[in-house]
Amino acid sequence: MLHKSMRLLRNIFINLFGTFFKKRFLRKAVDQLSPQNDRTIETLISALNQTLNNSLNQIERENIKKIETLRKQLHSRFEKIEIANFGARTELNHSEIESQNQNAPKTRTVSKLSISSKSEFWATLLFKIIREFKPETCIELGTNMGISAAYQALALRLNNKGQLTTLEGSKNSALMASRHLKDLGLDQANCMIGKFADILPDLLEKLTKIDYAFIDGHHDRQATLNYFEMMLPHLSENAVLVFDDISWSAGMKEAWKTISQHKRVKTAVNLYVMGICLISPETNAV
Repeated sequence: MLHKSMRLLRNIFINLFGTFFKKRFLRKAVDQLSPQNDRTIETLISALNQTLNNSLNQIERENIKKIETLRKQLHSRFEKIEIANFGARTELNHSEIESQNQNAPKTRTVSKLSISSKSEFWATLLFKIIREFKPETCIELGTNMGISAAYQALALRLNNKGQLTTLEGSKNSALMASRHLKDLGLDQANCMIGKFADILPDLLEKLTKIDYAFIDGHHDRQATLNYFEMMLPHLSENAVLVFDDISWSAGMKEAWKTISQHKRVKTAVNLYVMGICLISPETNAV
């Protein structure tokens, strides 16, 4: 009983501590951003502030509650599924991932896979970014169980425009995510299966200009830089890019530094967990 009580207190402390720092990073970003009569920066500030203040209307709350109910159900499912392993983040640390055979299939419980999904706080930030920027053509690299895709697709549905194409390397994960999105009634998202490097080039050619992208799932320095370079020619004016786990490893920190200093990046916001880039029109890049 004492052990369970200590564990409960530890979890409460971690949650409170984590919430404090998440909000601190967002507040710092808001303080550092200067609108300077720039509509896209003002829009980003609005999305950050709404996330900080948990500003949700009744319809948004009701629909997000459905997604979070699904998340809780997944947390309690301990059946194992086989997943492809292309360098995506798992419960292993990055040094273990780098040393293993990345093409070898692995088995994971649904619970562990769902735990690696973006938390409600960060998923809400993605939701608010889409609600505020109102993009039409969106992509996500790394579907997993479809939790973050559901948040983003919900934002598109409430905006009454836009479509999300989410890419996943593991077939079993992708099939589960597709079912989850269907069960939630979110047909604003469709899932493609395959290695990002194999299917992303063709997808970019088929889609119109990309307005928004969430880059997750392959936490490797060179791979992240490659995806960024692939997307650049296909980005619309004032596109928004969100990179996940920018502080996860030394390689990811280097990738974020390179991307944030690129001539096409007008504004880069470091939230420690995530990085947000506002893209300048190519004609304005210096």
